[in-house]
Amino acid sequence: MSNYAFSLVRNNGRLFPELRTGDVVVFGNHRDAFARCDYDGNMNRPFPGNKPTESLWLPLGKDFDSIMAWHGKRKREGHSELVEVNWKKAIENKKDK
Repeated sequence: MSNYAFSLVRNNGRLFPELRTGDVVVFGNHRDAFARCDYDGNMNRPFPGNKPTESLWLPLGKDFDSIMAWHGKRKREGHSELVEVNWKKAIENKKDK
């Protein structure tokens, strides 16, 4: 099993119709990922946007595997389960290489 079990994907509304459009975290789906994260929310690469940040809160997939497998920080916002993805570890790993 991969250390990076979750994928960060850009949902276009059709990929995961039950979730909002934009960046979401889902268990598996590596072929659609622009980044991956482990069970605790640590990402394998720095945030690809224009503003570097240490962490973001993003919606978690509503499927059973995503909900049950996520071990990192989470909170509810309306009907969405948000999870924290941590880019700091990836930035530190990149500096070490």
